[in-house]
Amino acid sequence: MSILEEDFRALSQRLSPELSQLNGKSILVVGATGAISSYLGRFLINVLQTKVASFQLALTARSEDSLKKYYSEVDKSFFKCIFLDVKEPFQLTEQYDYIIFAAGNADPKNIVNNPLDIIHTNYLGLHNAIEFAKKQAKTKIVFFSTREIYGMVSNKSVIEEDDIGVLNPLNFRSCYPEVKKLCENMLECAIDSYANLSYSILRLAHIYGPGMNIKNDGRIMNDLVEMTVNGKGIKLLSDGSAVRAFCYISDAVTGIIKAMLVNENKTVFNIANETEAKSIREVVTLIQEIFPTLVPSVEYAQNSNANSKGYFFTSRTELSTKRLESLGWKPEISLTEGLKKTIQSYL
Repeated sequence: MSILEEDFRALSQRLSPELSQLNGKSILVVGATGAISSYLGRFLINVLQTKVASFQLALTARSEDSLKKYYSEVDKSFFKCIFLDVKEPFQLTEQYDYIIFAAGNADPKNIVNNPLDIIHTNYLGLHNAIEFAKKQAKTKIVFFSTREIYGMVSNKSVIEEDDIGVLNPLNFRSCYPEVKKLCENMLECAIDSYANLSYSILRLAHIYGPGMNIKNDGRIMNDLVEMTVNGKGIKLLSDGSAVRAFCYISDAVTGIIKAMLVNENKTVFNIANETEAKSIREVVTLIQEIFPTLVPSVEYAQNSNANSKGYFFTSRTELSTKRLESLGWKPEISLTEGLKKTIQSYL
């Protein structure tokens, strides 16, 4: 049994009450070839394949080639393929109970090289999704946002969903969190304007796992996995002192589905695993302990500033997940187990 199959079997058991609520529903995943959305898409296909629940599923992508990277020919018999550019109006006629908006590339290199595309894809994409959704009978929009929208939050040791921080709009790196904040406000305005719409906003934090891009991505976990899989040692552009709390993707997907099915018009949830906050140096040590032959050497830079314009620098503050925990959610995959699963999936 593959790692994904193991994950999906555990997820189906864990989410049994929620998945039963999807019977007879219809789901549209916009941008189904991202790291999180492709894992979610394949899980929903697995649910249909194993007959755990029965619903209509549609996945969008820019092209056939991008879809082939994640979905097999067998998979395609369980969902409708829709090829579109989210920056153009949606030419769709079907009715959907849930629209999961996951479009938009967030890797640091893309932010550095094409920040305006980050803005256009999120803003125009969600605008077009709302224009399509407002014609539906009744639809919930599930929006993939980011922990970065909080920016700098003063005098808080734990950030809750109602907290508001500061972002510098004249820092080009703010393009990503600023447009996510704009999109959240667009949803608020849309829901107030159209009685048939509701939303669930998911502020995702440091999600990792099988399916994430590890080829020249720029995010720290992605790069660590790539260097481990290559087996030539790990070389960092920092001293490894930065602290992060990583959340394995099956825990994130559990939170996404639980949040999606909340029977409220407006909900916002932090999705993070704050149980094992570790420095990057500690993460590297853990990887080396798990896969010693793949990490023959480790090299750190002499200072803590990563040599990349694409990283988002704020002092780390813990995210509260109490609101998500009130739905019966908790992270179940430890960092050790998640690293084993993730790295092994690429070997």
